[in-house]
Amino acid sequence: METTMRTTVRQWRRLSAAAACGALAITLAACSSGADAPAAQADAPAKASAQGAKVSMITARSWNSFYFTVTCDVEKDAKAAGLDLKVVDFPQASYTPQGMASVVLQNAAQKPDAIINTSPDVKAMDNTLKQVTQQGVKLVNFDGIVTDDAITNGQVTTDVVETGKVGADALGKAINGTGKVLVIDLVPGLPSTNKRVEGFTAEMKAKYPNVEILPVQYDHLNTSEDAQIMASTLATHPDLAGVYFTYNQAAIGAMPSLISAGKQGVVKVVSNDSDPILVGWLKQGYIDTLTPHNVPAFAKAVVDTTVGAIEGKDANPRTVQIPPVVITKDNVDSPEVAGSLYRATC
Repeated sequence: METTMRTTVRQWRRLSAAAACGALAITLAACSSGADAPAAQADAPAKASAQGAKVSMITARSWNSFYFTVTCDVEKDAKAAGLDLKVVDFPQASYTPQGMASVVLQNAAQKPDAIINTSPDVKAMDNTLKQVTQQGVKLVNFDGIVTDDAITNGQVTTDVVETGKVGADALGKAINGTGKVLVIDLVPGLPSTNKRVEGFTAEMKAKYPNVEILPVQYDHLNTSEDAQIMASTLATHPDLAGVYFTYNQAAIGAMPSLISAGKQGVVKVVSNDSDPILVGWLKQGYIDTLTPHNVPAFAKAVVDTTVGAIEGKDANPRTVQIPPVVITKDNVDSPEVAGSLYRATC
C-alpha cells in the first residue's frame, strides 16, 4: 500500500482482544474477551442483479493520492454498473487495525449490500471482517488485503512481487548492471511493500549479480527519516549508483536530500506510485522509472468483483492481482498510461 500516513509501527501492530471487543460493541452481537468469531459466512440471499445495490467504499481519498485516484474511477465504474455507491473517507489516524475495525463495523451496521474495504494488517482484522460477513454483508478488500482471503467475497491488489521485479529490471538497466543500490521500505512485516523488496532482490540477484544491494532501510512512515537515510547513505557511499523506493512517501521524503547533494540524475532512481511530484521529477530526469498501480484496471476489477459478490458469484481466484504500469520519461505523456497517473481531482 502506498501511503502518506504518520502511523507508528506500534499502532499498526496493536489489536488486543480487549480493543477488538470494544470495536465490536457497536454491533448488536456481544463479544467476550479474546473469543474468535466463527469463520462461516452468513448465507445472504444473492440478488438476481446488482442494479441499485447499496455499496459502501471505505477509502482514504482525502489524504492518499492513490486512494483518491482509484476512488474516482470506482465511482465512475460503479455508476455504470448501476450500484448505489457511498464513499466513506476515513481519517488518517484511523488507519490502524483498531481504527478500521470501528469504521468497518459502523458501516456494516447500516446494512449495505456490500462493503469495499482496505485492511491495514494481513491478519489483525480477521475477526472484524468475519463479523461483517456474518451479518450478510458482502465484503471486497482492495489494496490492503488479508492472508485468509476466504473471509472475503473477493480481493483486488496489485501484484507486488512482480512490481518489485519490474523495478529491479528498470534500475539494473539504468545503472548498467553494476554498483551499489539503496532500498527504502516502509516497515518490516508489511507484505504489501515488503514483497516488493522480495521481488526486487530476487530479480536483481538473478539478472544483475554485479549489483550490491545495501541493507534495506525502513522509514517507519516518516519523511524525516527518509531524508536522513538518503543523506547518511550518500555520505557513507558516495559512489551510490541507484535507489529503489517501495512506496511514494519514501521517494517524496528522500529525493530532496538527493537533489541537495547534487546527485539528481547521477544516482538512478526507481519508485513505486505516480504522485504529481514524482511525475514532475520524472520529467526533469531526477527519477528514471515509476511503477504505479494500473488504476483503471484496478478500479474495474474492484467493481466487477463487488457486482459478482452481490449476485452470488465470489471471485475465482478469490484474490485478483493486477500487473503494475511502467512509466518513463518517454511514455509519461502517452494516453496508455494517463489513467495511472495519480491526480488530485476527478
